[in-house]
Amino acid sequence: KIIDGCKASSKEYAFEGAFGIGLLSKHPIKSQEIKVFDSTTNRRAVIYAVLDTPLGEVHTMCTHLTAVFATIPYPKATGSWQEEQAKQIDEMIALAEAKAGKDGQVIMMGDMNAGPAGPGYVAEAEANYKKFIAAGYSVPYISQAGHTCTFCAKNPLIANDDDQDVVIDHI
Repeated sequence: KIIDGCKASSKEYAFEGAFGIGLLSKHPIKSQEIKVFDSTTNRRAVIYAVLDTPLGEVHTMCTHLTAVFATIPYPKATGSWQEEQAKQIDEMIALAEAKAGKDGQVIMMGDMNAGPAGPGYVAEAEANYKKFIAAGYSVPYISQAGHTCTFCAKNPLIANDDDQDVVIDHI
C-alpha cells in the first residue's frame, strides 16, 4: 500500500512527484500510512509505520523535508522555504504525538534539511531543527565523540553550492 502512494505521477513536482524515501524493517509492520505535506518543487511526505519489536511497539517515521535554499527564490507569492519546512516539522511532530501519545516509543529519521552548528560544521535552518528538540527529541549521533558532517562540502557526489559542512540527516 505504501508503495502506491510513493509512485504518484505528477508534472507539478520534480521526479514526477515521487517522494524518494522508503521505510524498511526487519520487524513486522503492524500498521502504516503516508502523510503528504504541502510543498513546492519536490513532493514531500512522511512514511509512518508501527513496528512490532522486542522492545514493544515502536512508532517510526521516515521523511525528506523541504530544503531551505539561500539562492533559489521561493516559487509561491507568499511564504518561504523556511516556513514550508517549519510547517512540515510541526505536522510530523503532531502526527507522532497523535499516534504514539506522550509515552510511546518514536523514532524519526530522514533528511530533515535542518540541524545545529557543531565542531567542523555550520547550522542549517537551526530554528526549525530546534522544533524537534523542544518537542523532546534527541539526536544521539550529535553527542558521539568525533561525529562529522552528514552533508559534506567535499563529497564529490553532492552539489553543495555553499561549500559548508552541515548535519541534516538524523535518526
